[in-house]
Amino acid sequence: MIVGVPQWKSDVKSDWHPGLLHGIAFTGNAHYAGERAATDTNNSFAPHYVTFDGGARYALGVLRHAMVARRGAVNVTDKHQYSSENGAGKHRVRSVERLHSQTRRFNRGSARQADPPAIG
Repeated sequence: MIVGVPQWKSDVKSDWHPGLLHGIAFTGNAHYAGERAATDTNNSFAPHYVTFDGGARYALGVLRHAMVARRGAVNVTDKHQYSSENGAGKHRVRSVERLHSQTRRFNRGSARQADPPAIG
């Protein structure tokens, strides 16, 4: 194995538009990374991990312009991941902390534009 590179990595993303709630969408992501070698002799490994992200967005027209408001959280379970960059077989905690974000976007085009794709 290559140091720090998992043998298996996978991401599953969803983007759900409920039919009864026009303009609203819910997003979710799941990220998996398998165990990674911590040393070049492959005698120590950082464990696998799974993280989850979630969010919602609302698209609407404001004064004949399209507007999208988003709210999301990255790593909602606040899962700590391990980094094996020191090469001495000792795992160093690299916390990918829970992150909340909020954005608003205005388009100059018509308010009848299709809902833009999810971001991350």
